Amino acid sequence: MPVETIDDKELKITLNTNDQDTFSFPIKGVLDSVIINTNNKAQLIIQSELGYDILVRPEIEGINYLVPRARTTTAIEDLKDFPSFEPFNLNERVGIVIIGPPNTIISFIFRLK
Repeated sequence: MPVETIDDKELKITLNTNDQDTFSFPIKGVLDSVIINTNNKAQLIIQSELGYDILVRPEIEGINYLVPRARTTTAIEDLKDFPSFEPFNLNERVGIVIIGPPNTIISFIFRLK
């Protein structure tokens, strides 16, 4: 799995998968956006090693600019709930599951704040 770090703000990964594969790598920082480019339709799951989903796409193809966010809520003591969406603050390994036809090449650019 070729992983190329441009600087501390950008991480590039290119994967070639056959049927279903899982890849993992560490990320440290606030995930701002993900740019994904794939030559075939594929199913994509990006998940933290702690078990929560960062990004799930049942079908993805072509070039996609995605901004994954975590839904936050107020404390239980508050009478009103004002949900907001915050970027993921990562300091762990992240796993990518790709399900697609043979020779599916997927390129990722993870942009961090």
